[in-house]
Amino acid sequence: MLKFHFSEPVNQGIVPLGAVLLVEADFALLQSRALLLSALNIPVHKAAGYSEVTSIWDGASFSVVIINLAPSHVQAAKVAAYVRHKWPSAKILLLGNLTWEFDDPLYDVVDPSYSPSAFVDGTKRLLGITGSNPTGWHES
Repeated sequence: MLKFHFSEPVNQGIVPLGAVLLVEADFALLQSRALLLSALNIPVHKAAGYSEVTSIWDGASFSVVIINLAPSHVQAAKVAAYVRHKWPSAKILLLGNLTWEFDDPLYDVVDPSYSPSAFVDGTKRLLGITGSNPTGWHES
């Protein structure tokens, strides 16, 4: 049986190390991608867009921030810039196809429409989860 780790809104408490912030405007995709990530046994916090990301509690911390490039690369870039400023050590995973230039070395890009497992695998890699055991963290 899968154990779900969806938390209360992130502005209501401390976010543990290893937490993921998932930014997705489409509610159905937000829910389904959060469900996929729940298999990793890590806290997954959800935001629909820039205004929700900027209202996250000041003490929150994220290891990985996942941002969908659709429907707007401009909004995704705005979220990414805010994340870089607010959580400079967070790794950023962009979902979709780049149609204009982000600062490529700073971001990982996955197109989850081809393979949902690539989305989960990319998140695991950025979190440092190795092997088939989702709780098997490696030392950096």
